Amino acid sequence: MVMLTLGDFTFQRGEIPERIAFGTQQQLQVHRLVGGGRVIDAMGAAPLRPEWSGWLSGPAALDRARQLKRMAEAGAPLPLAWGEFAYSVLIAQFSAEDRAGPFLPYRIALEVLEDTGAPAPAAPPPGFAAVLAGDLAGAVAAASAVPVLAAAMTTVSGAMTAALAGYGAQPPAPALRPLQVPIAAATSIAAVTTAGAAQSLSALPVLAGADVAAAGSAALDGFATGLAAAVGAARSGGQAALAGQLLARMSANLAVAIGGGGSGGGTLTTADTDLYHIAAAAYGDARGWTRIAAANGLSDPTLTGITTLTVPPADGSAFTGVLDG
Repeated sequence: MVMLTLGDFTFQRGEIPERIAFGTQQQLQVHRLVGGGRVIDAMGAAPLRPEWSGWLSGPAALDRARQLKRMAEAGAPLPLAWGEFAYSVLIAQFSAEDRAGPFLPYRIALEVLEDTGAPAPAAPPPGFAAVLAGDLAGAVAAASAVPVLAAAMTTVSGAMTAALAGYGAQPPAPALRPLQVPIAAATSIAAVTTAGAAQSLSALPVLAGADVAAAGSAALDGFATGLAAAVGAARSGGQAALAGQLLARMSANLAVAIGGGGSGGGTLTTADTDLYHIAAAAYGDARGWTRIAAANGLSDPTLTGITTLTVPPADGSAFTGVLDG
């Protein structure tokens, strides 16, 4: 034991005991019945009283004993600390013996008011719905700088409200599956926006000092306009990238919660993706792309640009992945 303190009193090395017991005692009420039976009621746990004895030493030993006596007489709560332990205590009893020699024996007993060194109970983890809603709020805020993505997030928010309505922290899989399609669409738009921002920045020419001197005012004005557009694209791209990360986490959490196969149903707006990914999100099976293609009059699973699709619900029939001629 390296240090032992009680209030503002610090026990010196020779005054510290080799050990201090700690623990708890259950308060039991025992009712003895005729015939030897018993009924035992547990009334609650109470901490054991820390108590120890030792030797106060040195020329100030008597003064130090009187200081502990005054602390006991005051009856005020005191912090007690040693090692990893900390309590709020009252001095229940203190005694010392005045005797010849440099050592003065003492004994002290304390009553625990509170265990201040015990770790606080861990907060319960947030429910699935709370985690999903937190990611959605962050994605909506990030998407506000990108109009097309903000519109997609409005669709996701509406789907979320419908999915979580009437459920607690863990909605059932059938309620969650319709969320996968609008989230996949918003994720795709976020990816396109991020890529477009990177392309805009890479296309911006670099003017050296000689170029600036040689360029006319019109060229410099054009460069300034392009630079402003690139800065705006970079800002939008950064926000879109953040929204995309949050949407990806939402999608991954949904996949875990649903545990496979979806039901699909509804419409979605997507950009530069393919029907395989949309079918995998909607039905849990990429071969379902043919059902989406047939519903929208498409023959090519690859989509370019921003497209609004009808996604038919799963009807229980098997997916073949082959588009009927």
